[in-house]
Amino acid sequence: MPFTDDMGFVVTDLYMRNPDYQNIFAVGDAAAITVPKIGSLGHMEAEVLANAIAKELGAIKGDIEPMEFELLCMGDMGGIKGFYMRTNEWWGGKESHLEMGITPYALKMGFKQMYYTLGGKIPQWGLALSEMIGDHTVL
Repeated sequence: MPFTDDMGFVVTDLYMRNPDYQNIFAVGDAAAITVPKIGSLGHMEAEVLANAIAKELGAIKGDIEPMEFELLCMGDMGGIKGFYMRTNEWWGGKESHLEMGITPYALKMGFKQMYYTLGGKIPQWGLALSEMIGDHTVL
């Protein structure tokens, strides 16, 4: 298709809109710009896209921020141990945090429970809370 890259992903700008076909948008796994393909980036992209559409419809008057990539990932390593990772270094930033242990495991399990309880709709404060707790975990 003319709006995809050679792998079939939709090409977008930093506002998640295809530069050649202004009526085509993509976020998450469908967007070529999303690497790696991970949920937290999709959530961030969806917020940027929602703001871009809201501005176009007149609901937002001021400027909106383009996508600023930052990876936030939590995982279960087994044995009541988990990891928490947040970084923007892959995209030229200067921040990187990695923590492993029981606290990141508890954070992952809490986030997973919240995700399923809310039907996959992460509240606005969800990622911010994860960042605050994960960046300052005590091992």
